[in-house]
Amino acid sequence: MSNLSEQALNIELGNRLADMLPSFSKIETERTKVLAKNPSKRPDIVITAPGRSPVIIEAEYSPAINVEQEARD
Repeated sequence: MSNLSEQALNIELGNRLADMLPSFSKIETERTKVLAKNPSKRPDIVITAPGRSPVIIEAEYSPAINVEQEARD
């Protein structure tokens, strides 16, 4: 298992996605106030682009007991 924290891993994944997807306008990691109805929630990664629906990635380290519920929330 890596010594990276989950937050650090999410930031690194966001940076790599930004390199791979230069046409997307914004890739944010570990930010609050990105969900209008739940401004205190902090999705792991949010990818946005003009004219497209946002994509939210919820990543969890093993054992990831709550990953499905967190993704739904």
